[in-house]
Amino acid sequence: MQKGASMSAAEAVSSSLDPVVSWLEQTIRQLVDHPEQVVITPIGRGRNIVLEVRVPDVDVRKVIGRKGRYADAIRDLLEAMGGKRRKNYILEIIENY
Repeated sequence: MQKGASMSAAEAVSSSLDPVVSWLEQTIRQLVDHPEQVVITPIGRGRNIVLEVRVPDVDVRKVIGRKGRYADAIRDLLEAMGGKRRKNYILEIIENY
């Protein structure tokens, strides 16, 4: 990016969330059979950030886990990371991708 050029809202969110988004991406990719199809989109400004995780239908169960255990554990870790950064990360798993 050139000096003086302003950042879009999406660029600002993704650049400030890089460690969290990259951790989440690595974690999700290790759980699924099709890691190349994992897409994570951070949405939001300020304190509340929604992290949309898109995975193929066949991999949704692997991300959620039995009785939602994996999803709950990931949410707990995001909450811990958010507390340190004073952010509220919200995990959304999107199917039908």
